[in-house]
Amino acid sequence: MAEQLEEETMAPEPEKEEEVTDMNGAVRGVLKRALQVDGVIRGLHEVAKHIEACKAQVVFLAESCNEATYKKLIQGLCLEKNVPVVDVPDNKSLGEWAGDPSPVVGTSCVAVVDFGEEGEAYNYLMKNLSKYLPDLPALDVNSQAMAEQLEEEETMAPEPEKEEEAVTDMNGAVRGVLKRALQVDGVIRGLHEVAKHIEACKAQVVFLAESCNEATYKKLIQGLCLEKNVPVVDVPDNKSLGEWAGLCKIDKDGLPRKVVGTSCVAVVDFGEEGEAYNYLMKNLSK
Repeated sequence: MAEQLEEETMAPEPEKEEEVTDMNGAVRGVLKRALQVDGVIRGLHEVAKHIEACKAQVVFLAESCNEATYKKLIQGLCLEKNVPVVDVPDNKSLGEWAGDPSPVVGTSCVAVVDFGEEGEAYNYLMKNLSKYLPDLPALDVNSQAMAEQLEEEETMAPEPEKEEEAVTDMNGAVRGVLKRALQVDGVIRGLHEVAKHIEACKAQVVFLAESCNEATYKKLIQGLCLEKNVPVVDVPDNKSLGEWAGLCKIDKDGLPRKVVGTSCVAVVDFGEEGEAYNYLMKNLSK
């Protein structure tokens, strides 16, 4: 009887690890072990947060993802934090390997924060990981680099007008608020920087261009703002938003030239309050 009980309570033999002959096999095996210790993060928002927090050990990105901004964001974050990015051909396979329930739901991005028990797949990945360390150019989303270039060229904004323009609509309020915020370096431009300042609870308000045709871009910013309770104001045109946010040169007549559009701007410091600020605050609840 004792022997029978012993047989019934014996733990099953550990599953033999599959032989790994290529990177896809390594990814599959690594994710299998990582899932056993809850070490897998799925989805753009969560993956981006874990990269920012320096918790991501490696990121797997589906080549079939057709959202250019999506990929630029993840690649840019990985570049900054020196996290290797491994391309996986198919988002359906990546979703399956990352533990999405059946029927398989595709996912374009997965991060590993804990590898769990090491094995053949882990060793293969580590051996080949140097090929996947990010060597991309610095992230240039919505002309952050252009903004820095303009600053290097010492482009001066026009002197603030003594009398504030009358504000009759939200666009006028946005323009006026950004004008005052620029005077105190309170304007943040570009997806990467705006997302960081929202995460850090520094963004007071975010302006998002309706002309932005990147659905993932908008969802990311809107999701972050919802989480941090930051108001989002839609602005019709990205060129206008770029001009108001200082992404331009000012000619001798005080007119904007070489305007660079931007789809996203945050204000971290409003500077001096005025009619535009009051109009914005009054209508933010809408």
